[in-house]
Amino acid sequence: MRASFADGSGVDLIVMAPDSISVKTEGRAGKQWSVVETEGSGTTEIITLIAPFESYRLAATRDADSRSVRMGDWRVDRSPAGITVRHEDGRMLRVE
Repeated sequence: MRASFADGSGVDLIVMAPDSISVKTEGRAGKQWSVVETEGSGTTEIITLIAPFESYRLAATRDADSRSVRMGDWRVDRSPAGITVRHEDGRMLRVE
């Protein structure tokens, strides 16, 4: 999900959640909204990354498999085992 402003700046909201979560976006002409839904009942944990950007060219990009997101020098990978955040210099954070 993305919110942007006339000057090209904005923020990406990247939902890193289990496959049972779906994000549906509706609307048009800059008046879109998104609804995050889960299947079944019970507790579901969702991690949301908030990534501000100064211009569209610096915004987060999602790989074709939609399990990986690149944000500047960082790459976020989602797998059944958890979420891994890696920096180009080798730093890493893992959330299971």
